Amino acid sequence: MRRIAWLFSMLLVIGISPPGPAQSMVPLIGHTPDLENIQRNLGAAVAIPGNRTLQLQIVLNVRNKDQFARLPEEQNDPSSPYYQHEFSKEELAKNFGPTASDYQAVEAWLVSQGFQIVSVDDSFLSRSITFTGTAAQVQRGFVVQIIQSADGRMFSNTTDPKVPSALASLIGYVGGMSNVTGFGTGPKLVSPTPGPQSDSGFSPLTVIGGSAGFAPSDFYSFYSEAPQISAGVNGSGQSIGVVGVSDYLANAVTAFDTQFSLPAPMITTVLVDGTNPGRDQGSNETEALLDLEWAHATATGASLRFLSRRPYERIIKRSHF
Repeated sequence: MRRIAWLFSMLLVIGISPPGPAQSMVPLIGHTPDLENIQRNLGAAVAIPGNRTLQLQIVLNVRNKDQFARLPEEQNDPSSPYYQHEFSKEELAKNFGPTASDYQAVEAWLVSQGFQIVSVDDSFLSRSITFTGTAAQVQRGFVVQIIQSADGRMFSNTTDPKVPSALASLIGYVGGMSNVTGFGTGPKLVSPTPGPQSDSGFSPLTVIGGSAGFAPSDFYSFYSEAPQISAGVNGSGQSIGVVGVSDYLANAVTAFDTQFSLPAPMITTVLVDGTNPGRDQGSNETEALLDLEWAHATATGASLRFLSRRPYERIIKRSHF
């Protein structure tokens, strides 16, 4: 109770007014799946029950963005004091992470809207606040519309959420208003064109739609992984980092795993700068899918950490954080 009372008192300190028509709200662009994807997943959609509980997460922006964006160049500039300097997580958090007052301001507004704070992760990569609330509170607080499928299994916002203008510079991403993953058309099973036989004398044994294709079982044979798999070595307890500059369609990963009878993957997406780059529906997304699908196929017991951010060079410079 003390924490909640304190958060409410913060409203006066940071200048954010309680809910009301006078509060200035601005949209967070790019937070809505496209109409085709919503229609395909939700079908004959209905209004989401107002009392349905949703768990959401806000990711805060990095601080001093312009200076932060220049770090990769400065690390490669011999005249820079940061030349070849490896920043620790503590240094990054101190110089570019949100301040304690930034977290307090966002928490205070969430509590003012009736949300319950679940956890706060102020580590530099996460920079997140997890909270719960009813669908009615979410729609009212974020001025957003949410619908669901007739069976209630799938739900999605149909408009971009809005946040107070006083917090717009702090909030980079709001997740949890939709479980319709990805943007754009769904996965399609394409029959592969038979390729040339390998130099080692092996050729893929998998046949899909009458054509030979390279499947996980072929990978295990080509790279002599079958004995390790039989011995129970599958990457359990390990984590694989995958770098991408495009969001990906999660249903495509599911289709791949279903096609080849693989267990469901454990994928955690890290928005390095708190910004979802979206799907480019081109080569960048294809590469992300290939990397995720085959990393999982190679070590089905390992967790996958998808580091997502534009531009590509910036991820590579900081991916080990």
